[in-house]
Amino acid sequence: MDLTIISFETAYRRIFIPKGARRAHVEHPLLKEHAAVTSISRDEAEIAFRVRYSGSTHDLPVVAGRKASGGEAATVELLHYRNTIWWPMVGSLDELSANSYRIPRDSSVVRVDEWLKSIERSRDLLKMFPWGLETVERESESRRVVSCNRDEVLFRVRSALDSNYLICGDVVYIRGGVPIYVQWKEGNRRSIVVTSSGCDRRVVGRSDMYSAPAYFDWEESQTALYEGRFWTPGEEGKMNVHLTKSQRTFALIETCIPKLIPETLARDVQVDALFREVRRVISPTLRRGLKTPADRTFGAAFEQSIAEAALPKTDSYATTEARMEALRSLLSSEWKMLKRYPLGAAIRRCVRSFQEFEQRFPPETLSEEDAKALSDLSLLSES
Repeated sequence: MDLTIISFETAYRRIFIPKGARRAHVEHPLLKEHAAVTSISRDEAEIAFRVRYSGSTHDLPVVAGRKASGGEAATVELLHYRNTIWWPMVGSLDELSANSYRIPRDSSVVRVDEWLKSIERSRDLLKMFPWGLETVERESESRRVVSCNRDEVLFRVRSALDSNYLICGDVVYIRGGVPIYVQWKEGNRRSIVVTSSGCDRRVVGRSDMYSAPAYFDWEESQTALYEGRFWTPGEEGKMNVHLTKSQRTFALIETCIPKLIPETLARDVQVDALFREVRRVISPTLRRGLKTPADRTFGAAFEQSIAEAALPKTDSYATTEARMEALRSLLSSEWKMLKRYPLGAAIRRCVRSFQEFEQRFPPETLSEEDAKALSDLSLLSES
């Protein structure tokens, strides 16, 4: 293991009162600094998964009405290093998300040299500022500095590079998750593609500019996940009935380290996607539209449960239960109240997906034997 030092340039926000002035001004000075990214040799990492592409256009998705180009058969290896699954970074250097490697191929992987040059050229490395933001070369003279987030920006850039990127040989990898099959829909077209289940269980909006690499922020993927149109590795047999005439084959996932696939992966992925959709679509309207005292009371309670459930717990089961409870409070009974607001179609989609989710993953119930055993243990502890 070694460290590769990266030079980068970004900007930070500074609010100050200039000399001889009374009103505060805002500026965005450039920040030229260095960061470190872990660099390893190929034998230091294990192969976690292999994604095998046949080279046929049949295992590629339809995007914007056009079938992606075919090519030679390719096998893409996802690595496991320090308890993390790493995906080779491919595609546009401007896209720091899982969708840039939806169809990874050896010819399109990002090499270290071009990645380093791209970072050095970029003045908005993590898409942290609005497009067209003007920057200044250095800080202006001031009578008083009201606020400055230089240290915060520096910490975030360094942390993002350190935790989300890995250099292995001459290829750049980004932090990913367990690969899954997702069915995309575009009009009447259907395509089954391989993408990431998410690098962790953080819940951010699809367009959130701080979202980490290997997060699904494409609408097609997010919609498929919350509607349950996805399958985990090993469920290939269930997918054949979903193939269309235009897609007879699909890329195959080979699992090399089975223990990396949580038993609750499918349940957790759909809960997170449903939770993300409700938070994105319904939650802002609750803040604006609830007018009666009863509605406001319900809205405040729901917002509180959403805020608490958005933070991942140390235990994955507790995270799922908190998000399920927040979803159930809105979608199982009280959702009819929201029909008065202009979100009927979005709410109906969420309700329908939630109902299908509960049918797919019914609440766990104890058998009579287990319940009696627990009761006996309780009686013993009291005696």
